[in-house]
Amino acid sequence: MQLKIYGELNEKQSSTLKTIEESGRHLLELINDILDLSKIEAGKLELQFTPSSVSDICQASLQLIKGMAQQKQQHVHYTPPAEQTVVMVDARRLKQMLVNLLSNAIKIHSAQRRVGFGGSGR
Repeated sequence: MQLKIYGELNEKQSSTLKTIEESGRHLLELINDILDLSKIEAGKLELQFTPSSVSDICQASLQLIKGMAQQKQQHVHYTPPAEQTVVMVDARRLKQMLVNLLSNAIKIHSAQRRVGFGGSGR
């Protein structure tokens, strides 16, 4: 569908397909994380450090939990800093940590609350 084989997509459809694709990739990463448990127990886990955009990681994490927040009538947002920040991290694991933290924040807050992070403060 993203290749537009079946015709053009409107903006909402494109956005929804992107979210579905990202969610599928996230599920694959979760499966890989479960497989990594055996590596951790054996002391053989290796982190994959790459230069990564903090904003990109935060935006991707936010996309993965937006549906959960909408079900609880919560608004989630991310305010990126004025400057683009690139760090050497294992982006997959950092994203998973953020998703876990944001999911927990959504779970413990009542409906119709705002959950957000980011901004110029560091």
